[in-house]
Amino acid sequence: MVQLSREREFEIGYELEERGLYAQAFEWYLKAANRGDSYAQLTLGNNYDDGKGCEKNPAMAVFWYKQAVKSGCAEAASNLGVHYRQLGKKRWARYWFERASAMGDEEAEEEIRNL
Repeated sequence: MVQLSREREFEIGYELEERGLYAQAFEWYLKAANRGDSYAQLTLGNNYDDGKGCEKNPAMAVFWYKQAVKSGCAEAASNLGVHYRQLGKKRWARYWFERASAMGDEEAEEEIRNL
């Protein structure tokens, strides 16, 4: 049996999502994320935040955002900043926005100025 690349697994998830098949897309994103695909990890965080293809679960969103950060995704660090800002935890929001900025997210600088 041929194993698909994690990039292809992500692509299949994206194609399913585009067709409105969110639960099926979620399963493909999960496969890719478990194999270290940072975009899939970011997408799972977003899906758990929004309840898209799964139950809304802020703790799982944070988990997958942190996995994506470990995989080098600056946008996930910024999403963590937004998450903590919404909780009123400015110190943690600043930490994650600064991390996002250090990883190359230019918009994170604006977020830091607005805290």
